[in-house]
Amino acid sequence: MKLRWLLILVVFLAGCSSKHDYTNPPWNPEVPVKRAMQWMPISEKAGAAWGVDPQLITAIIAIESGGNPAVVSKSGAVGLMQLKPSTSGRDVYRRMGWRGEPSVSELKNPERNISMGAAYLSILENGPLAGSKTRR
Repeated sequence: MKLRWLLILVVFLAGCSSKHDYTNPPWNPEVPVKRAMQWMPISEKAGAAWGVDPQLITAIIAIESGGNPAVVSKSGAVGLMQLKPSTSGRDVYRRMGWRGEPSVSELKNPERNISMGAAYLSILENGPLAGSKTRR
C-alpha cells in the first residue's frame, strides 16, 4: 500500500516538473502593426477625406483590433477601429445627415469602418470640444 502511494506521488511530481509545450507564442508587438499596415491604402483615402493623419488611423487600428476587421469587444465595439454603433457610429451618422446607427455587419466592413472611424476622429478634433484645454 505504501509502495502504491509512493508510486502515485512520484508520477504526480514528475508531471509537475515537466516543461509544458505552450501553443501560444510569446506576444510580438510587430504583429498587430503589420496587420494594421495592410489597411493603409484605405486609411490614406479616409484620412484625406476627413482631414485625419493616416498614420494615426493605422496606429488606432493596430492597438484597438490588431488589424482584425471582424473583432467585437465585450462592450460591443466593432471592427478595425472598434466603433460602437450606439455612440461613435450614431455620431458619424448624424454628421452625415443620416438617421439611426450603423449595423454590426456594416462596421465589420473594413472600408466603412475606417471611413467612419476617421469621420469620428474629425468630429472629436473639430467638434464642440475643439480647442478646450484641461485645467492645471
